[in-house]
Amino acid sequence: MAVAIQTQGILLKVIFMQVIKGKITDNLGYQVGGTIYYYYPGWESTGYETFLGLSYKELTVTAQTLLNNVTFGNKGDTYFLATYAPALPAGFTGKAQLGAYYYGDDDEFTAKTENTFAFRHATLGLSHALGTTGANWSLDYILGGYDRTEIKQKNKVVLGLAYAF
Repeated sequence: MAVAIQTQGILLKVIFMQVIKGKITDNLGYQVGGTIYYYYPGWESTGYETFLGLSYKELTVTAQTLLNNVTFGNKGDTYFLATYAPALPAGFTGKAQLGAYYYGDDDEFTAKTENTFAFRHATLGLSHALGTTGANWSLDYILGGYDRTEIKQKNKVVLGLAYAF
């Protein structure tokens, strides 16, 4: 289980996520799980989301679907992510991703959704372990797509540092 806690002024955001991973064959795997988004103080903002994934070798496709209407999305909103992450020479790992959204049409708390499907982003990246420290660095270029109200998202370069413990 992963738990992330963020504060922004008096807003408290807590994310609980549990994903179970397994193998069907040597090359075929699955992921099943769920996420709870909890905001305090929040008005209709606690969200529940399913997580389903299927992988074949270096290719993974996932879908995350909201189960209820909240201030940041609608019941049925589904985020799809396809990731290809091949091992490269000299210990590097590549990453190519495409993200898209299917939008539910309830619009109880969100702005009116004009389209039911939208390209969200494309990402190209590279990562490498930092020796035997357990840390990794990554560099990604994100080509921004569009949100539910057709606002263009910015393109960005992201430098990351991760440490697993």
